[in-house]
Amino acid sequence: MTDGTRTEREVVLYGTVSDIDKSTRSFLLEPVYGVRVRAYASEGILDEVDRALKEGGDDARLMVRGVGVFRNNNLECLMRVGAVCLVVPLDVLAQLDELRKLKDGWADGIQHPSDWGSGYGKAPSHEGLNWLGDKLEREYPDDLPLPRVYPTPEGGVQMEWTIGKFDISLEVDLRDHTGYWHWVDLNDFDRDGEKELNLDDSDGWAWIAAEIRRLEASG
Repeated sequence: MTDGTRTEREVVLYGTVSDIDKSTRSFLLEPVYGVRVRAYASEGILDEVDRALKEGGDDARLMVRGVGVFRNNNLECLMRVGAVCLVVPLDVLAQLDELRKLKDGWADGIQHPSDWGSGYGKAPSHEGLNWLGDKLEREYPDDLPLPRVYPTPEGGVQMEWTIGKFDISLEVDLRDHTGYWHWVDLNDFDRDGEKELNLDDSDGWAWIAAEIRRLEASG
C-alpha cells in the first residue's frame, strides 16, 4: 500500500521486547539495528511473546515478522505481526544485524600505533549483509553447527567454527561474493586446508556443507 510517502512492506526484525500491552494488543520492539517501534499483534502472538520471554529472560532476543509501516523510509511501527520466536545465541542473521551498527573507522586502534587516528576499519555494506543473510537462509543447512560472525577491517565478514579439534574460518568478500575457506587441525598445525569459493554459486555452499560434515566426522 502506498499513501504519499507512507508505505507498507513485510519485514523481519531481531531485537528485544518490552511493555507488552494487552489492552492495545501491542508491545515495544527495540531492533538490533534501528529505532524502537511499537508492534501490533493478536492475543495469540502476544501469548507467544510472553512464552519466549519466560524461556529466554527479559533480555532475550526475538525474531519478529510482520508488516512494517514506513514514512520516508523510516519505520514507524509494525502492523499485523504474524510470527515471533526466540533467537538462539548464535543465530547468524541476528549476528549480521549487529554488524549494521558499524561505521567506517570502527577498527581504529587495533592497527599499528603509528596509524591510529586514520579511520581504520571499513563498515560492511548493508547491501552486502543482505546478500549474505539471504544466501545463508537459502543455502546453509539447518542441521549444521552455527558459526560466530565477525567484521573484517576490509569491509567483509569472517565466519568461524570450532568443531572438535578443527578451527575453521570463511572470510567473505561482500563486494565480489567470494569466500576464502581455511581449516587447521589444532592438534597438528601441519594439517590444514584452504579453498577459494564463489559464494554466488550454490555449488560453493554445497561444498562448505560437505566439508563441515567431513570435519565433524573426523573431529
